[in-house]
Amino acid sequence: VVADIRRHRKWYGVDGVFLDQAAAQAALVPRYRRLAVAARVLGAHRTVLNPGTYPDPAYAEIADLLVTFEGDWATYQRAEVPAWAHPPRAEET
Repeated sequence: VVADIRRHRKWYGVDGVFLDQAAAQAALVPRYRRLAVAARVLGAHRTVLNPGTYPDPAYAEIADLLVTFEGDWATYQRAEVPAWAHPPRAEET
């Protein structure tokens, strides 16, 4: 993965990474943290992780953006959002 990041930075001059099919389990947080650090060291300013579902909350500290849903609109409307994923209310900030 790091070699791909390096190659895409060199070939295309991208300034971020999109890691598709990312894991969501807590056990793999250290792996994704290492990948995000490596990407930043290589010059990627943004890291997007796409687990396609709500991952362990620790992933929110790693990525600049999490893609947490893949599906149709009707399913999205019924999706439940975990409490950790809600933005703080104005009175909480």
